Amino acid sequence: METNQKLIKRELDNIDIRLQHLRGYISKFPDDKKVIVVFSGGLDSVTTVARCMVDYNLEVFPVSFSRGQSNLNGERQSTNFFDTYFAERFPYKFHKTKYIDIDIPPDSIKKEMKKYSDQYGYPLRDNILALMALQYAVSLWAQFGRITTVLTGIVPEDTYSHSTLASMRSTTLMACLSSPFMDWNISSVNIDPHLYGDEGPYGKADEIRWCEQNDIPIYRSRTCNMPDVKHCGACNSCKKRHLAFERAGVEDKTEYENNNI
Repeated sequence: METNQKLIKRELDNIDIRLQHLRGYISKFPDDKKVIVVFSGGLDSVTTVARCMVDYNLEVFPVSFSRGQSNLNGERQSTNFFDTYFAERFPYKFHKTKYIDIDIPPDSIKKEMKKYSDQYGYPLRDNILALMALQYAVSLWAQFGRITTVLTGIVPEDTYSHSTLASMRSTTLMACLSSPFMDWNISSVNIDPHLYGDEGPYGKADEIRWCEQNDIPIYRSRTCNMPDVKHCGACNSCKKRHLAFERAGVEDKTEYENNNI
């Protein structure tokens, strides 16, 4: 019997073949250089927005979701900061962030999902966010022309099944088969070899080093899961964040409540 990992790899290959057959390519940057980026204010999404503009010369339309997350205040502080920072530094490539309120999962059933979500995360969360971002893209067509690419900040370290290349490819295929258009693309520059080329894959330590080299104040991004605005320094997310700075060889200037992290 195939292991789950081998099965997913085989199905990813099948999806790639299907996309190649449908439109002549698997994944690529759009010719018009316009992309939607799912922007949470986290380390990965902040770096993704910056790399899209600096490394790939893309015009970025960020979208941020208030989805009922416990750390919304901290995330919003980060997105507000970088909204101003990027607009001033990249005035011709960065558009103001669009904020959308939508409960994912619905609040009425969220508590009943806790046993599942504690182990696997909320089912299809990233898929749903990507599809909401796709709908935001369509809302911009009248003003900016057809925008068909949605990029996320998913990195190799992400472990949930909805945060993988296979998941994004399957959502891309679904979008193509569920609309009159075949050029939708939902992906991540960090883990998609058709996008990163010789520049990836990109993990958290790579992102931090890149930000240090390109003068992006990544310490102002948000990682902590707790509701307070300042990083707690005690949760697993804070510990992984600090470890990534250590591995990158970059000073961690993040303000933590627990200075003994």
